Amino acid sequence: SFFIIVLITIIGFFTNSYGITEETSYVWVIPDGRATLDYEATLDAQDRAVDTPLERQNAFTLNGGGTFWMTFDFERNADIFTPENVQTMCEVEQLFLTIPEYQDFCILRSDVRQCIEATETISFQFYGSATTACTLLSAANVTAQATRLYNALDSPDLQERQAAAFFMGEDTLSRNPRFTSITRSRVQLGTPLEGFISQNDDLSEQQSEYIGFYETVKDEFFDFFGLKSQFLNSAYRQRVSRGDLRVKWYSPQLQSIEERDTILEDLYLVSISIVFVYAWMTYQMSSLFLATMAMIQIVLSIPVSIVVYTHIFQIPFFQFLHILVIFLVLGIGADDVFVFYDGWRLSEHNSDVTSVVRSGMDGTAVLESRMKIAYERTFSAVFNTSFTTIVAFMATAISPIMPIATFGILASTCIFFNFVFVVTVFPSVVMMHHLWFVKRNCCRFREGSEQSSSEKKAGEGAKAPQPLPNDAMMEYADQKRESDTKKDFDKSGLPNLHEGQAVPPPQAEIKANGGASELKASERHSTVAGTVGRPSTALQHTDVALAIHTTTPGLKKEPTASSDGSGEGTRESDGNGNPNLEDDDDIDEAEMTLLDKFVYKAYLPVMTYRVRGVPVLAVCVTLGLLVFAIVAISAASMLGPPPEQENFLTEDNMLAQVPSELQDDFIRGDLDPFVEVFIPFGIQGFERPGFNRFEPGKNRGNVVFDNDFDFFTPEAQATFNRACALAATYSCGASACQDGRLFFPESIQCFLPEFQAWFLNRTGITTTDPSLTREHFFGNLSEFRVAPPADADGLSQAEKQAVIGFIDGELRYVRIDTRVTALSRSSTSELSEVRDATDDYANAVNGDAPDGMNNAFSSSAAWVGVEAEFGIVQGFFIGLILCFPVAYVVLVLATSNFLISFYAIISIGFIVSSVLATAQWRGWNLGVAEAVAGVIVIGFSVDYVIHLGHMYIDASHTRGLKSRLERFVYASKKIVATVLAGGITTFGAALPLLACQLTFFPKMGTLMASTIAFSLLFSIGFFMGLALLIGPVDRIGDITWVLEKIGVAPFLERYGCLKRNPHAPEPQKDIDGVEMVQRNGSAAKTIEMIHRTASAAKTLADEEKTITV
Repeated sequence: SFFIIVLITIIGFFTNSYGITEETSYVWVIPDGRATLDYEATLDAQDRAVDTPLERQNAFTLNGGGTFWMTFDFERNADIFTPENVQTMCEVEQLFLTIPEYQDFCILRSDVRQCIEATETISFQFYGSATTACTLLSAANVTAQATRLYNALDSPDLQERQAAAFFMGEDTLSRNPRFTSITRSRVQLGTPLEGFISQNDDLSEQQSEYIGFYETVKDEFFDFFGLKSQFLNSAYRQRVSRGDLRVKWYSPQLQSIEERDTILEDLYLVSISIVFVYAWMTYQMSSLFLATMAMIQIVLSIPVSIVVYTHIFQIPFFQFLHILVIFLVLGIGADDVFVFYDGWRLSEHNSDVTSVVRSGMDGTAVLESRMKIAYERTFSAVFNTSFTTIVAFMATAISPIMPIATFGILASTCIFFNFVFVVTVFPSVVMMHHLWFVKRNCCRFREGSEQSSSEKKAGEGAKAPQPLPNDAMMEYADQKRESDTKKDFDKSGLPNLHEGQAVPPPQAEIKANGGASELKASERHSTVAGTVGRPSTALQHTDVALAIHTTTPGLKKEPTASSDGSGEGTRESDGNGNPNLEDDDDIDEAEMTLLDKFVYKAYLPVMTYRVRGVPVLAVCVTLGLLVFAIVAISAASMLGPPPEQENFLTEDNMLAQVPSELQDDFIRGDLDPFVEVFIPFGIQGFERPGFNRFEPGKNRGNVVFDNDFDFFTPEAQATFNRACALAATYSCGASACQDGRLFFPESIQCFLPEFQAWFLNRTGITTTDPSLTREHFFGNLSEFRVAPPADADGLSQAEKQAVIGFIDGELRYVRIDTRVTALSRSSTSELSEVRDATDDYANAVNGDAPDGMNNAFSSSAAWVGVEAEFGIVQGFFIGLILCFPVAYVVLVLATSNFLISFYAIISIGFIVSSVLATAQWRGWNLGVAEAVAGVIVIGFSVDYVIHLGHMYIDASHTRGLKSRLERFVYASKKIVATVLAGGITTFGAALPLLACQLTFFPKMGTLMASTIAFSLLFSIGFFMGLALLIGPVDRIGDITWVLEKIGVAPFLERYGCLKRNPHAPEPQKDIDGVEMVQRNGSAAKTIEMIHRTASAAKTLADEEKTITV
């Protein structure tokens, strides 16, 4: 199997399965969302409306990504326009404008194939040309040009005023005399690139070419300023300046490159997580060999999962979010390994193994018995936790956001293969370790770790046994049998019992043999005043086994569940009512890890500490966590979508600073900071034949036009003009809208009034004249579309080609372009309100429109973002809705008890609320990291409570323990240390994320660490506290108990659908078939039952000589 794993890993390398997918602008959108479909239909229609390459280059600019920004800050708080500063700013601009590849990406003029002039640059404003030698200008020249710009702020001409305001800081107008200490430059690039027919044509390839170009830009700027990145310290985080002039630059492509490079650098921190997990596993398992093989197994599960994810599931998408799988797998894989190892370690003390030893079989049989016990325990425990965690992550697979969905699929695949490797590969590793190292007493870190005394005894045979604790008890019973019979039985065969008489247990003899007490809970004995305990598994080969455990001097018995209904077990206690927590099957102190010692010496004494019989500390812990959970629920309910697009770069990174500075620190001279909206007519929808959501940059789809659209009719033209007039006056009640208006009137681009005036001036008739032919109308409209603007306020050629959609000589759509009065950086909820207002506007236009013109809608890139943000939130809550019921079903199946499962699911809910409250307290919103972490919480928290709940019920089903205290102590000793070990592993694996540069990773590290901390806290604190205080006793809450109460158990048993657990606590019967007295029975009944039992035992002892009393 190991060879197959390595082979699959190698195949992944040769098939390029481990590469990171290139980023595209469509990765984080919902492909079948209405906003996305509308926006892509608008863009695709626009792409198809261009006929020649020259027009195509000039017609559009790449949304956001086609703009390169430079900002300058004069830190003396004085006028930035000095000769030295102007020269420096010019030199910085030339770095970009003189790159040879710039000619392949610039916007081209429509008449000649040359780059348009970059007018929004300092070079153009002060030197008269965007490309220049940047000589040092005279002070008079610089002052004159600066004065011109300052005076233009008062110009009546809107375009001139906006052009000057572009370069001014927001406080320029309030200063007297006017000056600005900051300014900026902008160079816009074009699309589609050479060899592509539209902006959407092979979008990922065009994006890749842009990335290559900006790689060159990055190198040029780094060389010019002498920048160099260091480990965990990007060059973009360094201060860049020339004298007192601070320089920054930005483009979305540069941000993508920086995020990619930062991710690759942050990946080095994975090695720290691996080292920590490796060291912790080595300590916990006391074996370098086991830790090494376990780590190899865990790490190799990742490439195997990626190969299956890529080639079997056909998902060729892998980005930075998926890297988190490494940290998850380290924690979960180590947890599964600990569960199996602890099962193997504890199997040595199992009574079934002791039976094999007594039978005289060799060491191989003992190993087989141990492996069977460990395997059965591990398979059910790891399967339950793995299944629930897989379901939790698969719940994200239904997320409408593709990266989150694929992350859930990959994480589920990794967890599945971890489970497979733990139950197939690791058992072989454990057996190899036992045979190669343990039997040779080699390479153990702690004395007594995994001492195979049972195998040693079996190997030495029955001639010279090395007594185990169970053997010591048997030996003691054999030695005392005949003398006890003579001494303690009267002539009638009934025991001679005297008040206060106690049969001394064989502790001294066990001690003399050098063994620790290994009696299981099922092998322990009840008091003389109680019932006779059920025989141990090791003794079931005898016909009858009866053990009487008497009191120890100085200790008294606690009441039992059946004696007073309190659910307290039969445990020795001191005079203050605190139970004696020592059991016969406790681990030797030499074998204990730190976590074992914590459980035995700290956790159990604290949780079971009593004042007047009440476990006061357990009550305080449970109530304290309950109050905290209520507060956390209140805080978590306040989480909402992020107010703006998430930025994963650190705050001191210039690529994170510039976008906010552009919108906050400069005069909004133009309307660029406001949301741009398109209102098309004639578009019916968008279809995606052959589209693969896992390859978002390919085969995006095609626009579908409305065949009833006919712009020639007077009714259609009247509808369009009415829509333009309505837009100028339409009100908006959303909080993000300014002055109660939905659109800026000056932003509304309605071509029809301009065309009608142009047409009337040219032909002398109106566009609705009855004598006008269809051919004449569309011919003139086509000419108007490419004609230069009639005046400065007219639409440019590029703008007219975008809003008048001629495709193959036929007009297929027309469009109104405008901007709403809401800023692009408004919160998601605010923009959602504005989007609703634009939808209301479109519905008002469509209300009285003729066929073909009644399909107007509002499309915008901002609406796509709003839809994606709400999609993240929607996917998160859908995941929760799916996970909780599945988790509860798995809990019920794993524990077979409805009540303990209910406590567990409440605990899980509190854990999720606490983690989300942590995000809210940190000032975060319900973004990508929080949505993913919310589902991770369920997976991890279910893991812990399912282990604890299963062991609590297991105390009853396999050991016959009825009371809360006995079950609590049993579960705590058996599994709490294992849960803590797994939690510490995942917690430690998450800590290196806090040192990452990409803010997404520290945020995820915080949330993952919080998840583990709260999962452990609520699991061993709140959940186990509930189990101790109000947990089920006897069979209350068990599936069979519930079925009996509702009367369907006999029916199910009749048809074989229900089997009763033979070890479940039932009213025990004596040898003659008569029910034994309950612990609250009278003393007379107790004595009578003991006499009857002893009489039967004596009879059988005389016949077969195999009975232990």
